[in-house]
Amino acid sequence: MGVSVTGSTGWSMTTIRAVSVLGGTVFGLLFYLFGPALTPTLHAAAMSSCNEHTGGDFRNFQIEWVIGLEPHWDCWDTNNPARPAVDLGWWASGS
Repeated sequence: MGVSVTGSTGWSMTTIRAVSVLGGTVFGLLFYLFGPALTPTLHAAAMSSCNEHTGGDFRNFQIEWVIGLEPHWDCWDTNNPARPAVDLGWWASGS
């Protein structure tokens, strides 16, 4: 049993644990959905992978983060717009 100067015990350990688990779950879900697009290192790796896929001159590609059940990077070659986009996946490794 906790002791408090004001006479109330405040939050119990069960409440603190539940709030911590809920906070961690929400953070993990948000990072899964938006993390690679907002994290500079992961965004740069995706741009590097897309650039490599399209020929390597940093002018002929377009990259987009697609959010859904399976978030992923889509990469298009702007020199050949008839070609479908390439799915780079959630984690683009870059070179």
